[in-house]
Amino acid sequence: MKKELDEALCKDFPLIFRNRHTPRTLMCWGFDCNNGWEPIIRTLCESFMSKVYSLEEDVSMYERWLDTDLDVIKKESIQKKLEDTKAKLEEAKDQVPVAVQIKEKFATLRFYTNYQDDYVHGVIRMAESMSACTCENCGKPGKLCNKNYWLKTLCTSCARKFKFKDNKK
Repeated sequence: MKKELDEALCKDFPLIFRNRHTPRTLMCWGFDCNNGWEPIIRTLCESFMSKVYSLEEDVSMYERWLDTDLDVIKKESIQKKLEDTKAKLEEAKDQVPVAVQIKEKFATLRFYTNYQDDYVHGVIRMAESMSACTCENCGKPGKLCNKNYWLKTLCTSCARKFKFKDNKK
């Protein structure tokens, strides 16, 4: 993946890619796939972050309410909700999966994390399925292609460009 896309993903999802430049995971080698799958990886990351984003919005809302002219009892109630929501936010941040390796394998995306529950597993499976019909090179609709037993998911023009053949022929 080109450097600009790599950097944008790391900037936009620092919790998921917190180990991107440390040798503690295989992420130190970068995103081992081409640019066409960046939107799939981005969507996957947004799904992982959805609970955090929702709680951040709630915190912001409660903080705005505290800045208004409310009576003392309402402010105390909102302050309590704000504190509870901040605690839930920190807990949600701790539960965001951390990427340990992202690569292409057998012509589909592989996204490995430090842990998986049913939700994380489902989101990753969805992304893998999307990658099986998305050109890894350019992001257009693609299909399984091969060249000397090397498999890639490519669109017609990228397959032609890289001299891959439709795997079904």
